[in-house]
Amino acid sequence: MFRAQMSLMLRKRGFQVSFTVVLLYVMYIFVQQFWFKSMNDIDVFDYADLGAVHSGFLNESGERQLDTLLFFFPFIAVLPFSFSLYVDKSTRISDIVISRCGRRRYYFSKLMTAFVGSFLIFFIPIMVSYVLTHIFYAPGMLNLFDPNYGEATAGGKDFLSMRDTTLELIFFSPFLGETFAAFLFSLYAGACGMLALALSNCFGRVSVLIFVPVYVLTKLFELGQSVIKVKYDYTYFQLDPVKYAVISSDNPFYGRPIWLYALTVGAIILLSAVMTLIVSRRDRLD
Repeated sequence: MFRAQMSLMLRKRGFQVSFTVVLLYVMYIFVQQFWFKSMNDIDVFDYADLGAVHSGFLNESGERQLDTLLFFFPFIAVLPFSFSLYVDKSTRISDIVISRCGRRRYYFSKLMTAFVGSFLIFFIPIMVSYVLTHIFYAPGMLNLFDPNYGEATAGGKDFLSMRDTTLELIFFSPFLGETFAAFLFSLYAGACGMLALALSNCFGRVSVLIFVPVYVLTKLFELGQSVIKVKYDYTYFQLDPVKYAVISSDNPFYGRPIWLYALTVGAIILLSAVMTLIVSRRDRLD
């Protein structure tokens, strides 16, 4: 059933459009950064002096581009498959499928497919951007185990003193660290896709509102972060899962504990699974 749903998702326009939009956007950022660096350093431009990790899409230097993507994130993350339950219900295809495979298998295969779809539309484009960055900015093709730094610092801070998982991985292997950052970002996107699908039954025929849960969740994370900063003048605990993916030297070890990220994303996935279980038990064939 999962393979059937995956095959269906890959042929859906929602997945194809969202994947294409993210891919074109990260490619645009790559070309923009490459052009900007080449034009500003035209007299002394030397590709060998550019560390690939400095130009990654999730790097703190690209915060403005990331903020633009995050503005559209609630809308893009739900496109791959979160509308599928509504479509099946409206066409009554769900009755036929459930009669053959069972309610629980039907709903949870949908949930898993929604996760994979939302995960892939971000993970693959970001990795494509990283590969191109390493090819064009690094002295070798892919500097898998060469940090390419003159000093093991960023923002004037020693990477190894930060006790930050992403930064430590980058110091060991830039490409591995960037892959981990892309994984964290995409994992959160997948969880959001699951949440939207699980709550899609709440909106009935107003299917366009399926993006609302993810939008509200995004704003709640931003609000919580703002409250912490106002009270403590510093982010002692990073609440927003997206910020764990940013390759930044401005996060001390108590700023981005992986256990907190896992707890937050795990809670979203668990809530989605519980909601799906409740809906599957209440569903009855007419």
